[in-house]
Amino acid sequence: MIGLVAGLLGCAPPAPLPAAPPAPVAAEVPAPAEVDLSVRRDAAWIAARLQRIERAIRDPSVSDEDAAAQGHLQQRIYRLLADDPVLAADVVKRSDPALREWIERNTAGTASIARTVPSPKTDLPPWRIVEPAPAAELLAHYRAAEAAHGVPWHVLASIHLNETRMGRLRGASDAGARGPMQFMPATWAAYGEGDIEKDADAIAAAARYLAAMGFAQDPRKALWHYNHSDAYIDAILSFSDVMAADARAYRGYWGWQVYYRTIRGGIWLSAGYESLERQPIEAWCASRGEPHCPTLGDEPGTPER
Repeated sequence: MIGLVAGLLGCAPPAPLPAAPPAPVAAEVPAPAEVDLSVRRDAAWIAARLQRIERAIRDPSVSDEDAAAQGHLQQRIYRLLADDPVLAADVVKRSDPALREWIERNTAGTASIARTVPSPKTDLPPWRIVEPAPAAELLAHYRAAEAAHGVPWHVLASIHLNETRMGRLRGASDAGARGPMQFMPATWAAYGEGDIEKDADAIAAAARYLAAMGFAQDPRKALWHYNHSDAYIDAILSFSDVMAADARAYRGYWGWQVYYRTIRGGIWLSAGYESLERQPIEAWCASRGEPHCPTLGDEPGTPER
């Protein structure tokens, strides 16, 4: 109608409306900075590097993604220290006194979990390795389970870390345990609700089970029911104590990866690894190379997960 009136009056039609501005594009989260994963067997180098790593992980200005990237290097260093007590003692002596307890507990926890897998494997497992759920999402599950059942969130996070590296490992154990918190079918039938393969359901079930086993009265005894190994219990409590002292330490652990202990050394099974049956080490390593597969004899026997 406006155009018709304008024509009748001999006036030019109005200028067209300006085009709508383009919709804003969501900013992409930058990928974490690439971290050199090589580790020197040198106490001074390790002490200096660990101090930077431990402080970065606890620095609120460092993103979760960058803290996790530092966590992978942190893991590789502690794997080396766990296998070399003399080197570990030298590193502790050279470290900032404020960091020594964290370094000692992480080294002790890594050494303890290594003792639960005494024999290196001659081939690779029938597992699938995936990216874990976001760190904040998993933390919310731990805290919800703590609120519901009274088991501290950092104990649940430590179990998740040591069982499947925060849900990265998908597959059954040699004993038949399943899911991100590795439940035996009979235990899940009694204490689980929902899907054994889902983080939230498995974490809640772990808290429910530990509470029923008397965690509030005797944490070690309750954890023994979860896994009949003193070395396992020591590992869970070592990492849990670190997170209890500073919750941001969890961000580094979230970056820890799946390593599998073999006769060739600890082999990193990164996201994308998938096999329906056991497979030869050399065939897979030939397609991956460093830093996934150490040169034979380069890395001492260390824990696989």
